[in-house]
Amino acid sequence: MPSQAYFEVDGEGDWYAAIATTNPGESPLNTPEKWVKLPILDIFEEYLVEQAVSYLLGPDALDKKRAQSRDTVSTLDDLAWRHATHRGDFVQPEVRSR
Repeated sequence: MPSQAYFEVDGEGDWYAAIATTNPGESPLNTPEKWVKLPILDIFEEYLVEQAVSYLLGPDALDKKRAQSRDTVSTLDDLAWRHATHRGDFVQPEVRSR
């Protein structure tokens, strides 16, 4: 499995995977032929933002962090359901019985 790393330049960063053997100090900036940028799907944006907020709250805000974590899990569940059904909407199926 290739090594993955996050590289940031001027406040903007991305995830990269090494596609060749790298040495310490080599990055996508100085050896771009050894790296490929990893795409992050837009559907995960809300989840990632919620995780970041939860992380930034720190250990002093444990109750807030727990509540944020519950929201984050809910968001991830929604994303998983949306992906599994191949639909972007959340319309409940209509069920009828005789």
